[in-house]
Amino acid sequence: MLHQESESSGGRPRHTYWRGFIRISDRGKSVAQCMKCRSLIKNTAVARMSAHRKKCPIDMDDSMGAYEGQWDEQANTQNSQPVKSKKVANKDLNESESTKALGGGRPNHKFWCGYTKVSLNGRTSARCIKCKNLFRNTSSSRMGAHLQKCQLNLYQTICANGDHHLSQEPIIDNEQSLADTKSDLNVMRTFESPHEIDGDDTTGDRNKLKHRYWDGFTRIYENGKTVAQCCKCEQFIRNTAYVRLKAHRKKCQDGGDVSMNEDENKPLESAETEDFHNILSASSSSSSPPEPAIFFDIDKFTSSPLKTEKLTKAEKTKLDTLLAKFFIASSVPFAAIDSKFFKDFCGELQASYIPPSKSHLVGPLLEKLHKEQMDNNATFMHTISSAVLLIDEWKIQGGDITNITVLLHNWGHRVHLESFDISDCDTTLPSVLDETIRRCKDQVNETYKVDIFAVVINTECNNEPLVLNSDLMQSTCNAKIGELLVKDIIKKYCGISTDNRINQPCVPRHNKNKGVGTLDNLYSILSEFKRPHLEKKLCYLGGTKAKLPCDTARSSERDCLSWFRENLSRMKEIAAEVDNQRVSIVKTEINQLLHNDNFIQSVVNLHDLINPVAVLLKNCKKSINSIADASEEWLDLLADASKELHDIASKRCEESNVFNKYALSANFLHPLYRGAQLSREQMTVVENFMHERLDRDGLLSFAEYKKSTGIFELLTAKTTQPDIFWNMAKNQHSSLASFALKILMIPASTAQIKHIVSNASCDLRNQFNSERSKKLLEVYLSLKLNDQCGEIYSNIDGGTDSSDDSL
Repeated sequence: MLHQESESSGGRPRHTYWRGFIRISDRGKSVAQCMKCRSLIKNTAVARMSAHRKKCPIDMDDSMGAYEGQWDEQANTQNSQPVKSKKVANKDLNESESTKALGGGRPNHKFWCGYTKVSLNGRTSARCIKCKNLFRNTSSSRMGAHLQKCQLNLYQTICANGDHHLSQEPIIDNEQSLADTKSDLNVMRTFESPHEIDGDDTTGDRNKLKHRYWDGFTRIYENGKTVAQCCKCEQFIRNTAYVRLKAHRKKCQDGGDVSMNEDENKPLESAETEDFHNILSASSSSSSPPEPAIFFDIDKFTSSPLKTEKLTKAEKTKLDTLLAKFFIASSVPFAAIDSKFFKDFCGELQASYIPPSKSHLVGPLLEKLHKEQMDNNATFMHTISSAVLLIDEWKIQGGDITNITVLLHNWGHRVHLESFDISDCDTTLPSVLDETIRRCKDQVNETYKVDIFAVVINTECNNEPLVLNSDLMQSTCNAKIGELLVKDIIKKYCGISTDNRINQPCVPRHNKNKGVGTLDNLYSILSEFKRPHLEKKLCYLGGTKAKLPCDTARSSERDCLSWFRENLSRMKEIAAEVDNQRVSIVKTEINQLLHNDNFIQSVVNLHDLINPVAVLLKNCKKSINSIADASEEWLDLLADASKELHDIASKRCEESNVFNKYALSANFLHPLYRGAQLSREQMTVVENFMHERLDRDGLLSFAEYKKSTGIFELLTAKTTQPDIFWNMAKNQHSSLASFALKILMIPASTAQIKHIVSNASCDLRNQFNSERSKKLLEVYLSLKLNDQCGEIYSNIDGGTDSSDDSL
């Protein structure tokens, strides 16, 4: 703690160089403080103080003696802080006593009326009433400069009316404002200068503190050295020579990249931001009027503001949880958590954050996420009264393990219920599904009081709809039926069997007899133009890369056909090129196929057959579509199909029971479709089903809905959204509305399940025990279902889709 001495007790004798210095007592020893730069000189010898005076010259006039005498007289009156500005020397003792009564700090000058006094660590600071910024320098020049910037009208009024606007604001207690003070200090700093540059800049003067290229820069003092900060780009420049500042000014004006010394452009150390007194900006010249103070955002001043923050335990836990969600939901291998590159990436974002270890990620964090997801699922199921079961059979890619996944569906929201392996099961698939449905139904009904009224099933090993011994409404996945229709078309019109092709993704499917079918020849062309040099030429001409078919992607045959039609002219142009030996760069048989009109026409015909089915597949896969939308898609397909497509599609719809009583009734109860495309026989099926399920009031409501009278006429003119429509009609027609809401809730397909779980299990990633693997799968499915909720596919029909899972 520094104290001013009232008389020269201790220290060096008062030699002639003491003029311009103040004697300060520091722990019983006398030190000197320069009146101009406020530097503390512990060595008060003649040589040391004369050397400092040469470095920091000061005008030694007659007022200096009066200044020192007044300082001694004021020091004997009260124990105050050292004088830091010449302007305080002209204040009288009454003003100092008033300052002491207000809690210390600068005298109560006229600019205090725009501030509130805050006592911080035993010293008086000022807080601007308007912008709430905190200032430790409470001199009139500093506070007036900020007032001129922040409250110009008040500043002009004070300057016009004089000193009678002194603030009478009370000092805010340190405990009352400690939190606000700390928050203000973290957001904004006030920078003061320990130096004053006397005189104007001289043109041509190459002194680092005075040359003309300082215009547009702000002086910042770092460890006693001057650093320049550009006012435009806010870059810190340690070399303040005129050549360096001139080069940087040219870079800012021209937008170029001029750097004479990369080491000089390094930002100030982040540790300096912690010490308020180590970061000071230069004040205006003594010959020029005071300018508004410059404020620096602490986030812009430091090289990486996040690196200086220390994370609390709650923040660390939150970051660990978010990181675990990302790893699990994105199927990132857990071993990546220990990667050096991943840790370097986290260090650049936040150096104080240390990622969890792999054992912590698959242990406590997995347990925490599992509990969180299970609680969220339970909360959702407590809010619903009825739901649909979605059951999908899928296999791990490249393996023989067959899994069953069960989801709970309610108006666009899906919850994972159960997943288990049936590879070693001795019973038949219908028996397994019967047992699964019974167990899930009892579990949900007993635990959450939710009524399961329907089930949608998708199985890979059976092309026929399963007939289960259940009282639930049963629907088959319409996306699965669409895939079967594509296979029927290929089998009939391409002369090949879809069962003999290679079941590996992204591998051409060749038949033993080359050229027998259209797709066989097409796969040969795809393989040829997948060669690097031909693929590069094709892209150079404006074409696209070849898309090899795969069994995991729906309608990949349509994508291959579309690619061939789009790039045919470019492939012919490439096939016409020859090498140095006058030989075509494309194989002879491929060149012949590209010029074979019969083959090209067969590709066009096959594309015209498959493309409408691909559009149906895309629409049935949307999670927002119900069996009413799916039945409408099938009716549209049959209405617009050619004779060949109509024959084969009608047969597939009959075999797979597409137009069952549930799908037809849902189509009729949908306010947008209202069964407009249903035939007489299909309407008879709908009416018989209504007579079976509805009571007397329900049948009366059904007759009124069929005639579109009463409230149904009004609602039809207002909305065609099925949930809104029937919820509005529920008050007057509760029986029919409740039944309609249930049957319209049944989704069109379970295609989303296979897409979500396709990467859920990997032997390399999940080498855990059965319990942990089950928890990992449950968390993964819950996160992915939340991520996919409400997704709307924007791809339009008829075009080539590059994503494998789009169709």
